[in-house]
Amino acid sequence: MKQKEPKRVSLGIESEHYLDVAIGTRLLIDFEGLSGKLKSVLLGVDPGRYLIMRIPITAGILRILYDNSRVVVRFECFGTIYGFRSHVLAYLIKGPIQVLFVSYPKFVELLEMRESQRINCFLPSKIKIAKGLVDSDLADGEISDFKEFQGIIQDISWGGCRYSTDVSFTDKIPKILIGYNVTLNFKLPGESGTQTISGCVRNVYKDSERIDLGIEFDRSDTETLEKIKSYITQILNLDFFKKSK
Repeated sequence: MKQKEPKRVSLGIESEHYLDVAIGTRLLIDFEGLSGKLKSVLLGVDPGRYLIMRIPITAGILRILYDNSRVVVRFECFGTIYGFRSHVLAYLIKGPIQVLFVSYPKFVELLEMRESQRINCFLPSKIKIAKGLVDSDLADGEISDFKEFQGIIQDISWGGCRYSTDVSFTDKIPKILIGYNVTLNFKLPGESGTQTISGCVRNVYKDSERIDLGIEFDRSDTETLEKIKSYITQILNLDFFKKSK
């Protein structure tokens, strides 16, 4: 089997590409001068300027944290492995505050691991947030009841989707944490009836206008996953047909 090669993508205003990573995404950081990859979590992003992440406290970390020291950051999102080179801008360790600022990368490498690509879409959907947890070690506590509200699936792959809802629903939305169990109900073009699939919240992003959830699908629901895969294939074939004309 031919080994997959990573794709290199330039980032920034001139390239019109930005790093697609949500707050709360788990990271692996390789520090220059320190052996092994250390676990961290993304805390914030100022596109084009810097990323903020939690400092992984380990022996020798303070020795290698100096301005312009080099780091390699990797993370996974919906079956794609992302990696980029960066350097330390600043850090702060004071009591419970342990944050690291690194430069925004000029390039990112993508290694596609999914069986199907992710496509942009606009699929109205209802989401139900359950009080049970899929990954109890990832979420802190449980919500008191099942909550259901309306939103949009903005992109979808065989492995998961990005779900978005307006902040006007804030009074109906509990504090959603990574690890919560969810159920999506939506219609797929070309398929009859409403499709239902369960999943797990893998990342959460909220700003002044919307809330975005990165959701990983339950792989045991093979029937619905095959319908999603068929839909994605149809769209990709359509896009290819348009480009080839």
